[in-house]
Amino acid sequence: MAIDIIQLMEIMLNFVKKTRAHKDLIHICMSYLTGYFIFDVIATVPELFMDEAREYYYLKAFRIVHFYRLTQPLQLLLHCALQKYSKKRQNDLSSFAGLIFIVIYVSHMMACLWLFLGFLQDCKKEDDE
Repeated sequence: MAIDIIQLMEIMLNFVKKTRAHKDLIHICMSYLTGYFIFDVIATVPELFMDEAREYYYLKAFRIVHFYRLTQPLQLLLHCALQKYSKKRQNDLSSFAGLIFIVIYVSHMMACLWLFLGFLQDCKKEDDE
């Protein structure tokens, strides 16, 4: 629930967040509305306003469109930790660490999917007669 509330605040803030390409409010809003807005709303709003209904939990999968943001904190941390190295070395090491992080994340998601598929069908042991 807390993550959904944070996501809802982020949705609201995305309507006023400036970028290099979009500096005025109308362009910011239009850019967000034609971009990630629909994915963010589908992934967040049903869970908040439908009493944590489990039948809508699968909609959180729409958050996968923000997959690139998973490694951003790791990238910032590594750039701070590797300041004494050259920029090329920093980029190489942080890219490799990001790759490892993504492999771990994808492996986790595949394991969750595997477990989900396993729970869909009961495994009944047949009696030997």
